[in-house]
Amino acid sequence: MPTIDPLRLKTQLQQCFAFRSDPTQLLNALIELLENYSDRAYRPSTATALPSPVKSFHVPPALLRAITRELANLTRSQPAQALSLAQMLWEQPIHECKQLGIAILENLPLTMHEQLFQTLEQWVSTSNSPKLAELIAQSALTNFQLRQPVSLLEQTQKWLRDERVPVRNFGFLVLEQVSLTISFQDFPLVLKVISPYLKRCPPQNFAAFTAICNNLITKSPKEMAHLMRTVLQENPTAQLKKLIRSCLKTFPPELQKDLLTAIQERT
Repeated sequence: MPTIDPLRLKTQLQQCFAFRSDPTQLLNALIELLENYSDRAYRPSTATALPSPVKSFHVPPALLRAITRELANLTRSQPAQALSLAQMLWEQPIHECKQLGIAILENLPLTMHEQLFQTLEQWVSTSNSPKLAELIAQSALTNFQLRQPVSLLEQTQKWLRDERVPVRNFGFLVLEQVSLTISFQDFPLVLKVISPYLKRCPPQNFAAFTAICNNLITKSPKEMAHLMRTVLQENPTAQLKKLIRSCLKTFPPELQKDLLTAIQERT
């Protein structure tokens, strides 16, 4: 793996981004740069190997950070070209290219939300990598999560209802991220979104939904306890009881006792 020389890398990045108005040429230049810094001696263990057919150049993290900064500048000044580049990067069977494509989406202007959401749906519905779906949920929507959480929640509801399993799974991943940062002002909307899944949650999404509930309990235990009790009285399913028990330790002691009593009364 070549050692990174800051001055040399600066020159290489300038040469790459001289093609900033031509996504195809910029893509080729970036792939060549990644190849130049690849670790050709890297031998992955079984536990760390990336799923085939996606390969990795195993470049230094500092290189990816430097490219990402340049891509952020490009995205702010030429968002349409940047989106085209992101789609080309995602199509490459190279892990670092997909990472860079995700980084571009993170910096798209909020006015391009329709293009962003359509691109995300396409990516997660055709990808067979849960790790990449997690990375998209954690990174690509950061701007919306912080600046337009209500719009993101409305879109997340659509993903949760999608008949395509990968898209629905992605919806739960996004909701988990939103639950970490949601404000008290928008808390009632989150409760509205999660209520149907207190009654019935797809088994494959139960762990993610439990994490979502735990995040919300940490923010507002009384509201979550009230919602869980209300749904339990209306529809005391075995799954809801399992969920409450899974989340019990996150509640304050007095609410733990109250919820346990509610479960016993509905047995």
